[in-house]
Amino acid sequence: MSGVGNESIKGIPEFKTSQKPKISEDNGPFLGGLFPWKSLTMRLPDTLHNQLTVLANREGISLNQYIVYALTRQATLAYLVEAVPEGAVAQQHASFTALLESLGQATFEEIETMLADREDVEPEEGLTSEVTRRLRERIAERKLPA
Repeated sequence: MSGVGNESIKGIPEFKTSQKPKISEDNGPFLGGLFPWKSLTMRLPDTLHNQLTVLANREGISLNQYIVYALTRQATLAYLVEAVPEGAVAQQHASFTALLESLGQATFEEIETMLADREDVEPEEGLTSEVTRRLRERIAERKLPA
């Protein structure tokens, strides 16, 4: 796999850093103008270079392609995952608890009335009479004594 425009199994075109990519529609989405390419020279410890080379060989792609893939994956994960401060978590929990309290709680009699008044429809696939029977038993077990 060498030269501009060849696609790897990861879909990342391969080219040498000394080559300037030729932008054309058959270069795939990365070279098609959506993401202009920049060159980056890096110094890597031998152990990291060797590990990346092994991983690239395992995937059957060039070292350059593997590094672009790994950096893209890491940058995407870092962008999507964001830590929420403890104060915000506590505020969300308090807001959720307040919402639940404002909604109140239905009694079993209210639930039974709503279930009895509901429209009859065809059951979903997998909702057998056995499943319905077990659900009704569980509801009956939770009823509070009058």
